[in-house]
Amino acid sequence: MKKEFQLSEDQLQILVSELTRIYEQEDRFVFLLNGDLGAGKTSLVKEFCKALDPNVAVDSPTFSIVNVYSCSDLKVYHMDLYRLESVEEIEDIGFWEYLDKKTPVFIEWPAKIADLLPEEDCVNVEITVNSQGWRDYSVFYSS
Repeated sequence: MKKEFQLSEDQLQILVSELTRIYEQEDRFVFLLNGDLGAGKTSLVKEFCKALDPNVAVDSPTFSIVNVYSCSDLKVYHMDLYRLESVEEIEDIGFWEYLDKKTPVFIEWPAKIADLLPEEDCVNVEITVNSQGWRDYSVFYSS
């Protein structure tokens, strides 16, 4: 299945509603976020968490590698694999344990691990900035 959206940052809730539907109805919980630096990957996670709990503070996990957000009664995991060099380094952070929880996991820069992930759990989110400064989002997963 594939859906495309062209949204301003103020309209991110539209995309969040679709991701929430996929998580709840399709039982997919790993969101692979692909996009250039500054494309809005962390902004998307921030909006997703805000929909669950408006008081949650979301920061980029660039230096921490993994951030955990308590959103009401749901934990959301947010990872940035940019600085990790190998699958071994990714495994060293306890990567597979995060997936065992079946709770939303957002992964920035997932290319190093995407081929090892169970396809039936994953949703790909491609983000590009278009010439008008809006974001083009392509959300797809195998059915």
